[in-house]
Amino acid sequence: MSRICPEHCDLSPLQEKDERRRAQKVLDNAAKIGCKTTFVKANDIVAGNKDLNFAFTALLFNEHPALYVDDTSNQVEVATLLEDDNAECTREERVFQNWMNSLGIDAQVHRLLEDCKTAEPLLQVMEKLNPTVVNWKMVNKNPRVQIKTIENCNYMVECAKALGLHTVNIGGKDIHDGNAKLVLGLVWQLMRHDTMSLLERLGGSSKLSDSDLVQWANDRVQAHFNSSSRKVSSLSDPSIATSLFLLQLCESVTPGLVDWDIVTEGSTDEDREHNAKYVLSVARKMGCGIFLLWEDVVEVKPKMLMTFLGSVMAVQRQKAAPS
Repeated sequence: MSRICPEHCDLSPLQEKDERRRAQKVLDNAAKIGCKTTFVKANDIVAGNKDLNFAFTALLFNEHPALYVDDTSNQVEVATLLEDDNAECTREERVFQNWMNSLGIDAQVHRLLEDCKTAEPLLQVMEKLNPTVVNWKMVNKNPRVQIKTIENCNYMVECAKALGLHTVNIGGKDIHDGNAKLVLGLVWQLMRHDTMSLLERLGGSSKLSDSDLVQWANDRVQAHFNSSSRKVSSLSDPSIATSLFLLQLCESVTPGLVDWDIVTEGSTDEDREHNAKYVLSVARKMGCGIFLLWEDVVEVKPKMLMTFLGSVMAVQRQKAAPS
């Protein structure tokens, strides 16, 4: 925190010898920079609670990513490879969990289908996306019987409709029962809504489609690389598996960030994996909010790739915005 917000935080808490008091000072500093949390306590930090500390770190990153290129320098630090941790849940669930937790919701999600059965995490996410969409007076607090929990799930579906999400064939009981297909589909729509809303705020009120993102990416790459540029036809284009187009896109937004000496042609499975991991590292270094996994790139998962292009576009628009 002293690095990302030095004007508000310093290293003085390190002088505190008592571990619990030191941890409390960490939380006090977090509150100063807009990261006040109710789900992490000083004892959790001292005890090394992995899940809660991860969620706390995600909150800090979401509010203050502090990943930028210093405009006062003529040199751009070359991004290095980052390895993704192994996940116990499915890849898609892991992506959605990380995204939901990064929003700073109180009802932290560690088992997506199980934790969403109460609808509370989903309602909190919707409130983050649109502060007026949830009326908490309509929500049963701490329901002890199943019917009250299902009522909350039904209300959550109504809120999803109010956000403009597609909720055909989705009922509250489906959420309560942990219907994987419907829950994952709903969370995906929330994640897409978040990405597109950010882009609309940065670039005006016009709504964007996946094809708009693809056209923007092609135009950026063409303008920067000219004859050596690559082009994709859609988010399902098989050539994306090599990551070369995505790397060119990142380079077009932040010139000099990509170390082309370590980029391969992506002709083998091993090379494609290497490139995919590297492009995610590059994007994170640019300041992009990256939640997809390298497997999503090499397997060309359109939904996840949409979030990648959207995040890169957001960084580009933020750079282009008047200071």
